[in-house]
Amino acid sequence: MMDEGPTLSHFVTYALWQDASRLLALEIACQQSNRHFRTLSMIYYRSIGSAVETLRSEEYFRRRVANNLFYGLESEFAALPYVVPKAGLGLRNYTFFTYPLRVVYYSVGLYLLRLSQEYVDAFYDRYRTRIHSGYGGAIRYNGDSLLISRENVYYRKYYKAFRTRMRSEATENRERKVIIRLDLQDYYNEISIPRLMALLAENIKPSRQTRMRFDTTTEEEIVFLFRYLRDGHDGIPQYDNSLVSGFIGHLYMIFGDLFLDDILRAAGDVVESYSITRYVDDIYISVKFAPSATDADQTSFTDEFGAQVADVLFFKLGLRLNPKTRYFRLEDDEQKEELLSGLRRVSPEYVSPNDEDTRTPQERVDQVFEALAAIRDEVAESHSPARELRDEVLKQALDKPVAQMLDTKENKARIRQSFSAFDFAKVKIYPLPILVILLKDPETAEAFVQFLAEKPALTTRDCDLIVQYLCQTGFQDSRLLRKLSNYRPMARILEVVQRPRLGSEVPGYFNLTASQLEKLSHMAPVIQQIRYRVVSERMGSHSIALNHLVNEIHAICIEFDDTVCRAADYDAEKVIDLLDRLGVPSDTRSNIRNMFDRRNNNLISHPASVEQSMSGVTHDEYRRFRSHVGLCVASIVGYGEHQGDGPALSCALVR
Repeated sequence: MMDEGPTLSHFVTYALWQDASRLLALEIACQQSNRHFRTLSMIYYRSIGSAVETLRSEEYFRRRVANNLFYGLESEFAALPYVVPKAGLGLRNYTFFTYPLRVVYYSVGLYLLRLSQEYVDAFYDRYRTRIHSGYGGAIRYNGDSLLISRENVYYRKYYKAFRTRMRSEATENRERKVIIRLDLQDYYNEISIPRLMALLAENIKPSRQTRMRFDTTTEEEIVFLFRYLRDGHDGIPQYDNSLVSGFIGHLYMIFGDLFLDDILRAAGDVVESYSITRYVDDIYISVKFAPSATDADQTSFTDEFGAQVADVLFFKLGLRLNPKTRYFRLEDDEQKEELLSGLRRVSPEYVSPNDEDTRTPQERVDQVFEALAAIRDEVAESHSPARELRDEVLKQALDKPVAQMLDTKENKARIRQSFSAFDFAKVKIYPLPILVILLKDPETAEAFVQFLAEKPALTTRDCDLIVQYLCQTGFQDSRLLRKLSNYRPMARILEVVQRPRLGSEVPGYFNLTASQLEKLSHMAPVIQQIRYRVVSERMGSHSIALNHLVNEIHAICIEFDDTVCRAADYDAEKVIDLLDRLGVPSDTRSNIRNMFDRRNNNLISHPASVEQSMSGVTHDEYRRFRSHVGLCVASIVGYGEHQGDGPALSCALVR
């Protein structure tokens, strides 16, 4: 067992690891019947196949995850950034996780679920009469058992409930009622994990914290993991089928709900009743004013309330309101309709056809073709109410009755006719439903592929179209795969997707093989330095990373060299002596010697004096030193394999 330094196993148990594996396996299985789960990551995970059984074993958990070694295995546990389009011309940062790292992330998310569930059930939920909140699922624990199903990991029911409630709020009992829509700026990127840890520490019962080992060590481990995943930035990762991030985002805003509730309760003489309705970060506050409240009272309240909310969310949660935050007076029909129109635009990545549609499937199919014709004939893109309505109509193609009717011979002919003079660049208006429609007709689908394959240069939106097409067709089209592989931002991800495997013989710690890594798996001092070094690299902090790189190779030498009497006496010269005995080339030994000196001569280690000018470690300088460390690590760890028992290392290899 590890006996030095904190590790993930301080709070993540093997049982949690199994739960996380089971949750991901369920999401992967949902692809068979639910188009929502046919995404880039899920298709890649499914293609790995039975190899994932290795990951589910306790040995894998102990040797790769529990000891924090995963931080250094940059191929097996990879978080690769990419960009997806938002509504309009916006872009959103996404993260592609390899299978093992996604399970690590799920393990921590499920830990936070278990930790917070009693607080949510026993304290937060007592205010459910006026606070209505949710996210894209409803996973929970019953004792030690994780309760998951195809229904509670899929957003549709929960998003539908949110929209239905808001439509009711907007259309019923409108007298003296105002609805305030809070628009949070860049929510997922602004979530502060240190703040979340502090809020949990303050609000979770002490007895629960003790049982769950929620202490400063756990807090630091969780904060560190998110720093690693986010390259040192605040926020939580966004990714396809982001159930766990959705839950964490929901958990963070639970405290925001209570802060808002405190403000509203204090306005009793002006406010007759109120409610808060929230779906992760989409927040609507419904306020019914008291009969005695004058127009001036109402205006004064809304102005003061907005200012208080901005302060509370910023100073307590680090969140900022967007200028799009606004008020809707429901007695004004125009403002009511504007609110209802805005509800259609909430979280556009969620596909939710109109839940109150009473038309027949044939009528809805006809409307789909009318919407396609309108898009085809439109001269320029605009974000008008008519465009929003067409988006809603097209989503109906994802409803089973409509999708089945589109499969008829007659409607396939209509599809071919609709796309015969269609500018395929307009597919980006609402990619998924239009793709689903055109894929019904092979001739139309082939024309669309040809259009994408012939594009001279790809944009983020083009890339997204290609990925969505490939996801719906099983990643089979070689022309689009070649096109995507030449798009630099996606090249590394595509390489992983096209070679599906759980890990590899070389998991990513320099060039060590999986069997060689076993010799490091119990060396806590080494793993601690790997962990800090990797995060510093991801942040671009080369001077800090160099400090940890020096400590890392130093610790490895101390662990493997049986001539060590006292670690405190094992200096740079003894490191060079060991490398010399191992036959490491002179240029590498010289670079390692210089690396120790450089560590002691940069602004991170020592302040510059008047007589001595110091500079930060450059990227090229760092990469040179790092490559030589890699050669040394391979020589040290692999020594016994190539030289027999060797002079001084024979005992250390089995330590």
